[in-house]
Amino acid sequence: MKQSLLDSFNAWTDRLEGHISWMYLDTHDPPLVTIGRGNLIDPITLAAGLAFVKPDGTAATIKEIRQEWNNVKAMVSLSRQGGQAFGRYTTLRLPDAAIDELCMTRLLGNESLVRQQFPQWDTFPAYAQRGLMSMAWARGPSGFHQAYPRFSAFVDKQEWHNAAGECFMHGCSQERNVETARSFMLAMAGDPDLCP
Repeated sequence: MKQSLLDSFNAWTDRLEGHISWMYLDTHDPPLVTIGRGNLIDPITLAAGLAFVKPDGTAATIKEIRQEWNNVKAMVSLSRQGGQAFGRYTTLRLPDAAIDELCMTRLLGNESLVRQQFPQWDTFPAYAQRGLMSMAWARGPSGFHQAYPRFSAFVDKQEWHNAAGECFMHGCSQERNVETARSFMLAMAGDPDLCP
């Protein structure tokens, strides 16, 4: 992955996903427990190992994490109100450094799976890599060729304009879809290593 993408991805994703330090439910059906920049922590085992802190700044115990996770999981009626709605009902917080680490781990894991599907990954311009990472973040990093055969064929040929026209993801926000397509359009011009 281009260094400029690594350096800018968290801030770019904050605009699309938000940056929420407490557990909340996403808008899937059924809703899944999420944190940070749209990071799924469902099932509960994904949450239990995170460095949550209590209001006094001390580390939360696994028991406290599990209890809060179960409380949030039961708040289905709040899921359509967005992650901010859960703040007043939760007490545990994940510090920014832990959110950044969680996101970087996911980003690099996504890259590994995307690279397997697109062997020319390392030659792609930074903006094209950002478009693919946006899609992997929102829809999952596997099965591009099966779910998006036309898009994947354009990516294989590095036809970024055509890829931009085929990258629409159902179930994602309009803003994410616009920004993803915009990334592929920007891949056609400028420095291939830069993605501010």
